[in-house]
Amino acid sequence: MGSLVTIGLAKFERAPIASDGGPGTVFTEYGGVSEDTFSFAEAEGTTKEVRIEQSSAPLKIFKKKGALILNCSIADADTDLFAALRGGSVATASGVKTYSEGDEVNDVEETIRVTSDEGLIFTINRCSVSALITGALGKNQELLLALTLTALKPKKTGVPTWTASETVA
Repeated sequence: MGSLVTIGLAKFERAPIASDGGPGTVFTEYGGVSEDTFSFAEAEGTTKEVRIEQSSAPLKIFKKKGALILNCSIADADTDLFAALRGGSVATASGVKTYSEGDEVNDVEETIRVTSDEGLIFTINRCSVSALITGALGKNQELLLALTLTALKPKKTGVPTWTASETVA
């Protein structure tokens, strides 16, 4: 039986994919994750049974894993993060940084590292990132950058889609 109970988010980081298609190694934090918005969702896989009339048991079962998807909202996204994840550009003039959205959807792939408060570290070696502006501006509301991160098969041979690691004594 496991002894590591995992609760709480300590770090949420991103790194550019390595030039050889392997996982990135130079991580920076995304920013502050809005409370209670971070989640993992592993989609149900698919199963295809090959059956014949002469038997009640299948001849063969083909199985595929479901996608691993992370969702969260960044509470303190700035113009640089908008540009990095949504495309477009940032210009600075007279002490003001201005984000201008691009015309095309930005295709972002990164290595993602998630560290729990207890030190369990999930690394998704290649991840597609989608960023949408959401939330509100009000007395008890904030503007959020909602992220959907979908694990992808790494381009480098021999690299797993994701890993989980912990320190052992």
